[in-house]
Formats: sequence, structure tokens, C-alpha cells
Amino acid sequence: MQTKYNIVKQAIKSQILAGTYSPHEKISSENELMKEFGVSRHTIRIAIGELVNEGWLYREQGAGTFCADRTVKEGRSQQTNKTIAIITTYISDYIFPSIIEGRNHI
Repeated sequence: MQTKYNIVKQAIKSQILAGTYSPHEKISSENELMKEFGVSRHTIRIAIGELVNEGWLYREQGAGTFCADRTVKEGRSQQTNKTIAIITTYISDYIFPSIIEGRNHI
């Protein structure tokens, strides 16, 4: 037996795949989805949260939830590189020099 949020999640994903929502188009509000599926707001939030984590949707604070652009090439990673800056006096006198020296291995 599937959970309620999984049923909602699969239905929204099916609508995206069927072209009901275009990339960057706002999806139905939480209230509309609650009425459509007859479930609680919590259930809707779990389903939408998982779809956001999986890259199917994205949220904009104060604006709503939108269909993600899935036309980006699948082979490319969507992760961005992050830079960490370390400011210290003398690295050899620092408490954990081996950790700082391994900064490229993060």
C-alpha cells in the first residue's frame, strides 16, 4: 500500500511529465492540492518537499512552487563548486594543521 504523500507525489510528477506544467510555471497552491487529493497540508508539504529535493520542482519564497526546467542535459551535474576561505597567522602553529592542509580533499 502506497502512502498518501507518495500518491500525491506521483500524481504531480505525472502531470509534469504529461506537460500539464511547463518549466518555470507555478503549480497549484497547497490549498488547491489539499482539495484535489483530499489530504492534509502536511501530506502535501512532504510530497512537494521530496519533489523539490529530487529536482522536479523549486520554491521561491513569497511566490510559490514552480515546475523545474528538466531540459538541462542529464549528464551534467547541477552541483556548484563551493569555496572555503581560511585566514590564520601561521599554519604550522595552528591547532589542527593537518585538517587545514587537507582542505582540497573536502
